[in-house]
Amino acid sequence: MDDGHPAWLRLQELTREGVDGRAVLERWCAERVQEDLHLDFKTAGSSFANASERKTLAKAISAFSNSAGGLVVWGVRARKRSGEDVDAADAIDAIPDVAAAMSRLQEYTSQATSPVASEVTHHLVYATADGSGAIATLIPASDTGPHMARLGEQRYYKRAGGSTYMLEHFDLEDMFGRRATPVLECEVELASVAIDEHPTTWEKRINCAAYLLVKNTGRGLARFVEVEVSCTRESPSAYRDTGWANTGSTHRTLVERELILHAGAETKIGHMHLIRWLSGGRGLADRQHTDISYVVRAMGMRPRLGTLSVTMAAIHEAYKAGTARVQSSSTPPALP
Repeated sequence: MDDGHPAWLRLQELTREGVDGRAVLERWCAERVQEDLHLDFKTAGSSFANASERKTLAKAISAFSNSAGGLVVWGVRARKRSGEDVDAADAIDAIPDVAAAMSRLQEYTSQATSPVASEVTHHLVYATADGSGAIATLIPASDTGPHMARLGEQRYYKRAGGSTYMLEHFDLEDMFGRRATPVLECEVELASVAIDEHPTTWEKRINCAAYLLVKNTGRGLARFVEVEVSCTRESPSAYRDTGWANTGSTHRTLVERELILHAGAETKIGHMHLIRWLSGGRGLADRQHTDISYVVRAMGMRPRLGTLSVTMAAIHEAYKAGTARVQSSSTPPALP
């Protein structure tokens, strides 16, 4: 999710380092912060042990995924006061067992909708000595919907203003009838790992080919694929570009290919040659790693950002098995 999205900004206000999340929620209650298209307040008195609260979770994920994305804050009661048209944060109603609630949220999120809303994340807002607290759930807009609420619901929902509504028949016709969109992810495939000695210094080194792959995990055709890549390293690790256009001493590269990727397809679009020095008897247990950050774009989809961390453990796996893949820790689609 884009760091300028209203839900992301609310989450940062609650959870950034050094912030007292409970104090922020108390201020929101005092200020009567209203529910809106991107913000909802809910209670969870059973810490998600009962079916009703799990249904509420499923409805929230369905609604925000099918709309513009949003944030659900669990542990705050919302209501209208006289003269108000929209529910607003009214009082803290802490989750009794916040650790159990977090565990159940992690468990039930993958079961909450069909198809799965895979980018949903849960964040601790605060926890007190007695184990109570609050949790914020970040739900990005989805490119793979519409998402049906499950866990006893079996209905489709959307967000409008500060409320959640069940989708009408014409809404579903519209959403299912939309042109399918691509969803691109990047991976690195490690291969051709060999250990040799430098011809003049006789230092041992690892040579490894790192291939950049682009996968289309969406339902639509990806056209005009573009991947912007930058490489950083926490410790010395030489490399040579063999398929990427190097644009400066920072090793920032831009990969552009007029690719067409069908749904479920993947392709290699370049690779680099990693060299790791095994001096000082550090061997394959050395903690050197190379981070490859990327932004991938294509016509008809929102950009996706991610990081691929090529660790010595991954290289060791490729050395033993002949090949290994490094998957991305990607962020949700960037919103316009």
